[in-house]
Amino acid sequence: MSDLAGKRILIVGAGIWQVPLIRRARALGLFVIATDRDPDAPGFRDAGASVVVDVTDGPRTLAAAREWQVQAVATDQSDAAVPTAAFVADRLGLPGIGRDVAHAATNKWAMRERCRLAGLDLPRYRRALTLGEARDALLDVGLPAVVKPADSQSSRGVRIVEGENALEPAFLAAMSHSRGREVLVEELMRGEECSVEGVVDGNGPRALTLSRKWKSAPPHRFDTRLIYPGDFPSHIRRSAFECSESVIRALGVPFGVTHTEIMIGPDGRCRLIEAAARGCGSRVASDLLPILVGIDVSEMLIRLAFGETPQAEPVECAEMCLLQFLYLPPGTVREIHGLGGARQVPGVIDVAFTVDVGRQIGSITDGRSRPGYLLAHARSQRELDVVASRALEALLVHVEDPSGRLMAVGGAQLVAWSEAVGPGQGSDRSPLPDPMAQVWSRCSHAQLG
Repeated sequence: MSDLAGKRILIVGAGIWQVPLIRRARALGLFVIATDRDPDAPGFRDAGASVVVDVTDGPRTLAAAREWQVQAVATDQSDAAVPTAAFVADRLGLPGIGRDVAHAATNKWAMRERCRLAGLDLPRYRRALTLGEARDALLDVGLPAVVKPADSQSSRGVRIVEGENALEPAFLAAMSHSRGREVLVEELMRGEECSVEGVVDGNGPRALTLSRKWKSAPPHRFDTRLIYPGDFPSHIRRSAFECSESVIRALGVPFGVTHTEIMIGPDGRCRLIEAAARGCGSRVASDLLPILVGIDVSEMLIRLAFGETPQAEPVECAEMCLLQFLYLPPGTVREIHGLGGARQVPGVIDVAFTVDVGRQIGSITDGRSRPGYLLAHARSQRELDVVASRALEALLVHVEDPSGRLMAVGGAQLVAWSEAVGPGQGSDRSPLPDPMAQVWSRCSHAQLG
């Protein structure tokens, strides 16, 4: 029996990305109280008790924590829940990262200010609270630029602005996704983007692995595919790790799991895009990191929340991992077939659609609107591509388009809709050679249905 058995933990958030944390807590014998604004949140099915409250509502979450007399509070894979978890921990005297750190780790303006004061290399940036300030900021930052909410996640409201006429719609889109009504205007960095996943334990920040990313076409820039570990030269890997650890140190994160997005310039210069005091979403932290580095991240988070000081002991694993997002054309989802068969493909960790039958979906403009994902692992890139291809071929989704035409979308079509353009934010590099490119090129938008 676990030494934590019978204790009570509050987990802020019960969405699909918090389910692994809730299940791990239950497996350790903990009584889990989960909160979420959605009464049908999937994590509620695994929790011992559920409280319907928005993850951004600190006072009501605190009231629930007091009512249930929790002994720890945790969250993962959600920026919105990080300040609330820190607030509750502070008010109850429980272990937490602190409200100031939580703010710096979830507000991109505060994040950059802390990093600037620490002397870190950053892109040019300005904060804008009004359209007029955004215009002034663009004059300082220059074109092309990136306009984004100061406090959002999953690339919501993020746009590349290549001309002055594009600033106003970009500013309004960013402002609509900002809880604090703040917008960041910053230099568009050239190069290749990667994600560095890490932990903070008694030894301080430690980078564990990094990804190679594929991005959507402008003006919206969200991830379409991630492969771990990214096949970068050793000196680039070291530079990215050092950049990530310096950022997390500057933010003052005392413990936990971290996620840092970094731009690697053509000269190898690494600069911050953004960072988070939580694990990478889409189950990268909970499902891929244990395979990649041998660390049970969910259990580590739980034990840290109870004031323990577990030391992360990463091991070199030979496995590669894939996070491939799935895409569907705009319309209404009528049928989904083949999930069971796809999940049985050896090497598949999970594959799912985050939209239900009957749900209407629109154009994909950010990470939150991606309708599905595939997680897989294998010993080599070639094997990984074979696993992904077999899983995709098992899937078939019927979508009714706005005109009433029924389209059958399956196989490589599920990734062809992503319009991936290869590595990098604003990258002017060609996409890397991709063993799946020939598979994907069999389909085009015109072929769907």
